Amino acid sequence: MWVLYLLSWFGIIVQMSFLLIAIASGLYYLAEIVEENTEITKKVIRWLSIFVLLVYTAILLFEDLPFILVLCGMLSQIVHLVILLDFPYITINSFSFISAILLFIINHYLAFGFFSGIFMPFYELLGYFTICIWLVPFALFISLSANDNVLPIGLFGRESWNPHPPAFLDPNETDALGNYLSQKKTKYGLLTLMHYFKEKFFPQNKKMF
Repeated sequence: MWVLYLLSWFGIIVQMSFLLIAIASGLYYLAEIVEENTEITKKVIRWLSIFVLLVYTAILLFEDLPFILVLCGMLSQIVHLVILLDFPYITINSFSFISAILLFIINHYLAFGFFSGIFMPFYELLGYFTICIWLVPFALFISLSANDNVLPIGLFGRESWNPHPPAFLDPNETDALGNYLSQKKTKYGLLTLMHYFKEKFFPQNKKMF
């Protein structure tokens, strides 16, 4: 029987590998869609945040969850809406982004603390965590890649015109956009991370002509 036992573990490993590859492919596809359709993505995430706020309101009215748990969840969605004000410009060291991360951790702590003391069906727990806690942060995480290729109009359009160009622009460089993109070395986001792993583990062979 030991052969079947080993085969069962080997089969589980193969199935998990295919599952991870399928999830990674789906996330990569979603990240590319987000990067090409930032305005639509912004609207979708905004409506998702509003939907979750309505869900929290229904929970507050019809369920017996602790008020502090519902309040922190609603505050998280308000912070997400604040982040969307400048979307796709997302600064990871901004107050709103850091607040969203802290509230994400606090929501998990409060939820695990409450649900560990009562019995609830697994599908109800999964539904709460998926919709109320994970849905909007996951969408924002995928959308981080949209900030990589944003035109530098925000550097000049949001403030009054300055006759002196920023320090990172070469005065002899006529193409300001090309100079900006060449200087913008720090990129973050799901798509950037996947591009790194793709080049790291699956490098493309360059043909020599």
